[in-house]
Formats: sequence, C-alpha cells, structure tokens
Amino acid sequence: MKKLFTLLLCIPLMGYAQTSYNITTSGLSFIPDTINCNVGDSITFVLSSNHNAVEVDLSTFNSGGTTSNGGFNIGFGQTQTIVIANAQSYYYVCQPHVNYGMIGVIIANAVPVYGCTDALATNFDATATIDDS
Repeated sequence: MKKLFTLLLCIPLMGYAQTSYNITTSGLSFIPDTINCNVGDSITFVLSSNHNAVEVDLSTFNSGGTTSNGGFNIGFGQTQTIVIANAQSYYYVCQPHVNYGMIGVIIANAVPVYGCTDALATNFDATATIDDS
C-alpha cells in the first residue's frame, strides 16, 4: 500500500523535466537577454573576460544602476550555473556596460501542480494550479 501511495504522489511530477539554459555575451549584449523558465531550471552564464553579471532589483534595473541586491554575482570571464529557486523575475546587468544597454532578465514561473481545482469536489487539491479532471 505504501508503494502505491508513493507512486501516486510522484505521478504529477513525472511529466515535468528540468531544463538548462545558457547565457553568453556578444559585443555589449547578453545572448539571450531574456529567458522564460521554471523553478528548478538551471541557467549557466558563460561570460567573456570584460563582462560580469550582477543581480539587481527592479528599480536599479529600470534606472540603469549597478548596485547588487545581494543575489547572484558572476565575475568577469567566469562560467557559473545558478538554479532557479523562486517564481519571480531576476534582473541582472553587466556593471561596466549597463549604460550601453547590457542588461537581462530571467522570468521564472512556478512548476505546474496538477490536481482537482474544483473546491466542491471530494478530491479537491488546494495546491493544484492545473485541473487534471
């Protein structure tokens, strides 16, 4: 019975695969400059020697600032992978080239949770985001 219960708990996760993305640099641009992904996906920054990638908050991003918000900070010429932990937007800049428009954003979405979304049903799942009938 425990094995069957464990199997049933894992079935909704079987359709979800984590994805990896690469961000590189070309001239004064991040390539790509926008990524849409899911929580749990990994992003690898492959930066050339004269570029870094520093996470900033939205107001710093919008104002063309360079002050880190304490998030990821990938050094000049480094290759580093981050794993997306939260459903949110992550804004980042190349500090010496932000005035040239060298900025980017990672838009992280929550992993879908399949289940019954009908609050009147006996098998209602309050955590479900997609109704699986």
